[in-house]
Amino acid sequence: MEVVGVVANVIAVVDLSAKLAVLCGEYINKARNATKDIERLKNESEALAKNITQVRDLLGNKNDKDEGHKRKLKASAEFHDDVTECEERLKLLVTKLDPGSNPSRMKMLGKSLKWPFSCKEVMDNVESLRRWREAFATAMQVDQLRIAVRMDDDLDMRNLPEAEGAHFDAYDQEKEPFCHQETRKDLLRQINDWVDDPNGKCLFWLRGLAGTGKSTISRTVARNFAERNQLAASFFFNRTVEGRNNARLFATTIARDFIRRVPQLRDRILAVVKEDPELARTILRTQFKKLVLEPLQHLTMKGPLTPTIVIVIDALDECDSETTDLELDRSRIVVSLLADLATVTGVKVRVFLTSRPELPIRLGFRDDVPQDSHQDVALHDIPDAVIASDIRFFINSQLDVTRSLYRIPPSWPGANKIGKLVEISVPLFIYAATICRFLMDKRKPFPPQKRLDSLLSHTKRAKTGIEKTYKPILEQLLLGVDEFEQEDLLQQFRKVVGTIILLADPLPMASLCKLLQSDPEEVEYFLGSFHSVLNIPDDAKSTQSIKLFHLSFREYLLDNSAGDNQFWVEQDRKHNELFELCVQVMTAAEGRDFYLKKDICSLDDPGVYCEDVDEEVVRSSIPRHLEYACLYWFHHLRNSQKPTDNETKILRFLKSHYIHWLEAMSWLGRIDQAVEEMMALDDMFRPLGSTTSDFIVDARQFLTQHKHAITVAPCQTYVSALLFSPLSSAVRQQFWYEVPERKVAGSGYK
Repeated sequence: MEVVGVVANVIAVVDLSAKLAVLCGEYINKARNATKDIERLKNESEALAKNITQVRDLLGNKNDKDEGHKRKLKASAEFHDDVTECEERLKLLVTKLDPGSNPSRMKMLGKSLKWPFSCKEVMDNVESLRRWREAFATAMQVDQLRIAVRMDDDLDMRNLPEAEGAHFDAYDQEKEPFCHQETRKDLLRQINDWVDDPNGKCLFWLRGLAGTGKSTISRTVARNFAERNQLAASFFFNRTVEGRNNARLFATTIARDFIRRVPQLRDRILAVVKEDPELARTILRTQFKKLVLEPLQHLTMKGPLTPTIVIVIDALDECDSETTDLELDRSRIVVSLLADLATVTGVKVRVFLTSRPELPIRLGFRDDVPQDSHQDVALHDIPDAVIASDIRFFINSQLDVTRSLYRIPPSWPGANKIGKLVEISVPLFIYAATICRFLMDKRKPFPPQKRLDSLLSHTKRAKTGIEKTYKPILEQLLLGVDEFEQEDLLQQFRKVVGTIILLADPLPMASLCKLLQSDPEEVEYFLGSFHSVLNIPDDAKSTQSIKLFHLSFREYLLDNSAGDNQFWVEQDRKHNELFELCVQVMTAAEGRDFYLKKDICSLDDPGVYCEDVDEEVVRSSIPRHLEYACLYWFHHLRNSQKPTDNETKILRFLKSHYIHWLEAMSWLGRIDQAVEEMMALDDMFRPLGSTTSDFIVDARQFLTQHKHAITVAPCQTYVSALLFSPLSSAVRQQFWYEVPERKVAGSGYK
């Protein structure tokens, strides 16, 4: 039942009840009989009109375009039948009492009106109107309470941050593949049997080398159990995406998925967050215990059999360790936390986990997980014949698309070449997928037949599985190009593609070009050659980010251990270039519309609270490329070869834009990150004992002292933060010119 329909009926009742009260008033003045009956009906209709007007105001006007005034209030929808019945009764009463609408029943006696109802009819109508009035009042109270509770819940949800795009069905995952219906059949059947087995183990660990198809299997498993209404949560780690490359948002994201998929868990999780709003900032073990384990331990679901819920965790190896201590490695901790779910009894919990067989994860399963609570399958242990059969199905299905796209005869490429493709692909599904995308790409200058022949000949020279996946495709870039042009192309490759693989968080095409300070048409044209290895939106103006199809492409470009990778991207050097680009983006320059400055959102109100400013205002004032520079300049500095070599650039940036950066970070909700980075910067430069290190120490103290004010009201950076800093503060002295004059006068300063 749409709330707009309820509103329409309510408005009709408002009008009719008001009209009934007016008509009763006329009868009191002009009728000679039944005065008390008329007054009773008039009083009840007036009370109903007052009550139903409040309901109308609560629901909102049906013509109001603001969806905020069209609340879908469940209780209001439930009394739709009462509203409809009330409307029909009021229509009858008005029709009977209105001489203009029914003169045959309303006889004028001189200047008097004859009251048309008996005493019993009046009492029946008054009682009906009273009953409806009380029903409406009750429903309105319920809905007002529901609004208050929902607002409270929304506030609690803000304290439950999630990693964007981590769910299997997230918007960012839309183009990611699932298993072909004829592939992985035995493995998927084994996973289904494990979930359905009442005595099945809690954990299922699917391990395999890079490119063996683990993530595709994970997405398929998640989708299958979502369709069976058994999926409780999913988290897909990704080393190249902020928020998904570490475990900081792991527990909170799982908890939010619980709220979405298991309604019985909602109230308990929100109650925990309400009790401790800072829970998301505590250690991972505490978060997981309070938000995941304990809610599940208190969960009981009705039914003759204990129900089973499934949690899918993909690519755990892509979770940043955040330490060199194997005991404290985040991926190992996640394994031990997931093992604790075996203690849940009110519902059967099954956790499907994939990763490469990295040491911390292996140690976690060996030392931290009871043997009777997990099982594992190694993809590389599956017989080659089974993998070859699956890959053959996949290649044939993709070649069907290519033949249709290019109108190629069905005899191409022939059994012999398909056999070679299968042979060189096993056991790497990523190779087969990459080659098929390459053959399908209409942006390539040569037809698929020629491309396939070239790839098969180049593949023979490749030394490793990853090399044979990417080297033949990248070498197509250099075909028919002389030595000097090759060097230009390789420089452009390292500039553009090298940036994409090392970004801390993927960027859309337009934002990438602004960060690189490059012509969008040139970058778009250049990237046209890489659609088989990069997921590039067709529309260059799209807000979707450019992403890697697979992490192994990044790993190939960063590896030059053999000394002959001409596409090698020197990681620490590239990070240094990105640090410099971030600083340039944040710094004012001729022709640059967006950069760090005081009152970046142009609000002209130093006291405005962060929560009172619409997110769109912030987004339009701090566009994506500037946001990236603010959030990740320190990330690139820290990963450069020798961060302290940038001492002069850092001091210049901090003395020009430090408090502007703090304001921007506050608008972005990342002041905690700023605190951590200033502490790390202090640790990095303190041993130098230089002017730079002295300024950094003062800058860190400034932020620590005024963190709360800056977090709540970003523009207080220029008012209370500067005014109440010590006179000796280097930050105060450097940025005193930014204090608004009216505030200085009010404080006795000039």
